[in-house]
Amino acid sequence: MSARKHRLPRPRGLQWVYDGRELLAVIELKIDGWHVIVRNREIGVCADRVAALDLVDTHATQKDVQHV
Repeated sequence: MSARKHRLPRPRGLQWVYDGRELLAVIELKIDGWHVIVRNREIGVCADRVAALDLVDTHATQKDVQHV
């Protein structure tokens, strides 16, 4: 058995973040980090993917609070 099968898949390029059917954000891996793009506007750059997802979550909850 190959050790390769047991490794976690590497994140690559673009990742889309959805809330149900609605596209919330796009996370793009570039040389300087993970770029978070919401509604065609870059809102920040994070060092790792988890921090980028946290930024998307924070931005989405702030947007929900503003609409209430």
